[in-house]
Amino acid sequence: MKNVVASMLSEAEHGTVAACVAEAERDTSAEIAIVLADHSSDYGRASTAGAMSLSLFAAALLALILGWDSMWLFLLLFALLYPGARFLLGRFPGLKRLYITDAELDEEVLEAATVAFYEHGLSLTRERNAVLVYVSAFERRVRIVADTGMAAKEKQATWDSVASELAETMRQGRASQGLCAAVRRLGGLAAAHYPPRPDDLDELQNVIIGSPNANEF
Repeated sequence: MKNVVASMLSEAEHGTVAACVAEAERDTSAEIAIVLADHSSDYGRASTAGAMSLSLFAAALLALILGWDSMWLFLLLFALLYPGARFLLGRFPGLKRLYITDAELDEEVLEAATVAFYEHGLSLTRERNAVLVYVSAFERRVRIVADTGMAAKEKQATWDSVASELAETMRQGRASQGLCAAVRRLGGLAAAHYPPRPDDLDELQNVIIGSPNANEF
């Protein structure tokens, strides 16, 4: 999982996306930033539930094969197998998705996107008009977080539409094209409400690799 973000964009594509952001920002005083995160949570509950179910199943199967009918021997097998099951889920985190609901994925991505918004200083722009494009690879989800000034100009459905289109494009393996398309659309929306200022400054880093609050698997 740690290399998912690195594989999402090549070095050349990273430069292309950053250039798309810079171009979009030339027509507006608003700021657009992108966070590419490996994952939005470590999903500890899913790790525990998954390890327990795998080790219980394996212990029951082994006890059946060996002809053991002692509860104490079964519990011993379970205790011995549990660490291996935890290691397996850590080594192949995609297995965790079997134990995570869609609602939990949505909740964790929204929370991580909101945290990233504040940790990267997007709430500190002069006109409170920054927009964050947050992409979380493990969950295969995108969230658009707009600061108070920008959020007051557009309905939530608009941001959700941009996020949905980007997520679909990324599922097709066209990350850089999808990100640039999303940035251009956001730039157009921003320009309509916040035209460029004579004293405008680029207040934010355009593309931010990884969220500082994303825990490692």
